[in-house]
Amino acid sequence: MEVISAPEFIRRVCSSRQPTWVQIGETVKRIIAAVKEKGDAAVLQFEAEFGFAPKWLRVPADEIKGAASRVPAELRKALRIAAERIREYHESLPVPRSCDVKVGEGRIRFTVEPLEKVGVYVPGGRASYPSTMLMTAIPARVAGVKEIVVCTPPGPDGIPAAATLAAAVECGVDSIFCCGGAQAIAAMAYGTETIPKVNKIVGPGNAFVTAAKKEVYGVVDIDGLAGPSELMVAIGNVGDRVLGWALEDLRAQAEHDPQAVCVAVTTSHAIAEKLSELSGDVNGYIVFCETGWTQGLEVIEHFAPEHLELLGEDAKHLAGKVRSAGAVLVGPFSPVAAGDYMAGPSHVLPTGGSARSFSGLWTGSFLRSHSVMELTRQELGQLLGVGETLAVAEGLRAHARSFTVRRDSSRGDGL
Repeated sequence: MEVISAPEFIRRVCSSRQPTWVQIGETVKRIIAAVKEKGDAAVLQFEAEFGFAPKWLRVPADEIKGAASRVPAELRKALRIAAERIREYHESLPVPRSCDVKVGEGRIRFTVEPLEKVGVYVPGGRASYPSTMLMTAIPARVAGVKEIVVCTPPGPDGIPAAATLAAAVECGVDSIFCCGGAQAIAAMAYGTETIPKVNKIVGPGNAFVTAAKKEVYGVVDIDGLAGPSELMVAIGNVGDRVLGWALEDLRAQAEHDPQAVCVAVTTSHAIAEKLSELSGDVNGYIVFCETGWTQGLEVIEHFAPEHLELLGEDAKHLAGKVRSAGAVLVGPFSPVAAGDYMAGPSHVLPTGGSARSFSGLWTGSFLRSHSVMELTRQELGQLLGVGETLAVAEGLRAHARSFTVRRDSSRGDGL
């Protein structure tokens, strides 16, 4: 890991982050156009083109149900416990509810409803991610989504990983389709003969998946545009044991992706030197903040990490001051891997600095709202002048006229 000063890190690293999906937009547009035109045939064509051979496009229900019996009992138990914690967390969140709002003399109904149909993308192929199934489908189900559709790539045998299917059983998903990449995103966005069109697509993926989500945004909603995974560890005065744990957490993050971003931040010159000596197998940065944690917080805010671990005596104090991070993990017994698997909050989090503007996936991500307005004759009568004045100021004469034609009725005449 490269030792770098805080000002240099902010100038050189934070300002130059560019997502990898930007460079592959044209390829993804071609894939999406083909799926829109040819449906299932195009999905299967691209699966073959990228080296996958799904046994079927829609995974049979008996295959999904039988998956639980094909995984070790210890894994089934781990999936169940993780699912229970994730469900408990999301069921406890204070999500918005429908209510009547008093405005002036009247009331307006604020209506909150779950999305009808959500598409979940679970990475797969050469690896399996049952944790992503749990972290996406459970919040959707808790929110009240009526239908959860999953797309996940096949393994070498043409079938999604048994662990992923077993996780789907824990979540109670409605259907699973054996496809991945940009073609899966396009299929869920536009619908094919087999794969239904959804209202929102969530879940992490590679650069092709992310670029495809960007392209279909507006046709459907998406959870965000994920880049390489990130971990920033802020390390105060800790002993060698905890410092070793921090290094293992950085190595764990690097395991996600060769492009994963690993950063250690410290105010201790001695710890910076020790990290430099011990972290030869980790690519990333050691940021030395010579003026203390005020500068350290500045580094955190500029980087806005996906995951932020806080270690040392100042950890709880710093946690209360952090504004821009996808998830904050406090203390030596809160490794980022716990957030990945079973702590409770979803591990689908903003990356690339987008934590300054976006939130991680949660129950509220699967809700939409609308208002129901019914003004009385008297209430409109009191507001006619306001509406006419604003409409005229904007040069919208027809808007003003829509108020004017109601003027007599608002006084009790006519209607």
